[in-house]
Amino acid sequence: MIIDRPLVAVIDSDSSSRAKALDCLVAAGLTVEVFNSAEDFLMRSETNPLHCIILDVRLPGIGGLDLQSHQTRIGRKTPLLFLTAQDEARTCV
Repeated sequence: MIIDRPLVAVIDSDSSSRAKALDCLVAAGLTVEVFNSAEDFLMRSETNPLHCIILDVRLPGIGGLDLQSHQTRIGRKTPLLFLTAQDEARTCV
């Protein structure tokens, strides 16, 4: 019997952050797809549904919050987890 592992997308323009997230999530037994930008993510095939999207708030081009609005607008209910290096409480909360 094959048990599918949960599929998580990581979207971050910083290659070091993407690599760290990938290492941690794979070590936790998850399948991970990584993307450099929201635009790259939006071009992804929908054949495999995601269990979660982990993304940076600030991305070049389409930002994380804009991607959240897009996902809501098209009816996607995939949970989103935002990460940020910002230290302002207003940005982080």
